[in-house]
Amino acid sequence: PEAGSGDAVSSGLRLLDQFEGFSAAPYDDWSYRAGTNERYNSGQRIGYGQTIPGLQSITREQAQAQLGQQITSEYIPSIVQTIGPERWSSFTPDQQGTLISLVHNYGSLPGRIVPALQSGDPTAIGQAIAGLANDNNGINRNRRTAEAGFWTGDGAAPQTAPCATVIGSGATCGAASWASRS
Repeated sequence: PEAGSGDAVSSGLRLLDQFEGFSAAPYDDWSYRAGTNERYNSGQRIGYGQTIPGLQSITREQAQAQLGQQITSEYIPSIVQTIGPERWSSFTPDQQGTLISLVHNYGSLPGRIVPALQSGDPTAIGQAIAGLANDNNGINRNRRTAEAGFWTGDGAAPQTAPCATVIGSGATCGAASWASRS
């Protein structure tokens, strides 16, 4: 990770707490197959949407520590390899946190946004991220809109987690409604 990645990690953790919510127990993660609208169970998740096979419970602190390690050892290096260390370092911690959120959600940076990221133009980057809003049947439309706002100046990353939602409870936390997850 490049200098300043600690701030990126903190921002990424705040965003993932807002967008993913927290679950101390495993839950089924439902998704849609691209182009077919077919809904399927993509596996068991725990914590902040993490895949930790065999784990039956996790505390918020344990999940944050595990996720922080994953951000530092996997997500940031993947982003830096894709867009370059100079471009990564040119972004604010909130913008870096947004990229961490995208990698957590997609598994890697979506190729459709890489040219905009490499350009460094915040408006183009915001538009590219907003262009992801209909992916996965639009299930993360609000999330993508908020993430785009961090680039265009229409939004700000939360300074603290807005709530402690348990996934599957039907409660609403941040930009997501967990009732749609079951």
